[in-house]
Amino acid sequence: MINRLGKSLFEPQNGGDYNVFLERPLNPVILVYAAHDSRYMLVLHEQYIASIGSSWEHRVLHASNMPERGGWWGKEVYTMPSSEAPEF
Repeated sequence: MINRLGKSLFEPQNGGDYNVFLERPLNPVILVYAAHDSRYMLVLHEQYIASIGSSWEHRVLHASNMPERGGWWGKEVYTMPSSEAPEF
């Protein structure tokens, strides 16, 4: 049900508009939709870190913060990252 309600607010094909994410305060339905959508992220993160081991954790976190990999979200214009893995 929350899926349908949330999508009706932001998906144009369901009568919504992406600008709903720019409104403040955020619509309570959007807040619940986002929480529902991300509820497993912490568990997934913990499982991922456990599977790669502590020796790789720092390296992965460092690489994900590199502007050409994980820093794309902070740029005004999106630039597609290359397929080449950076040295780290």
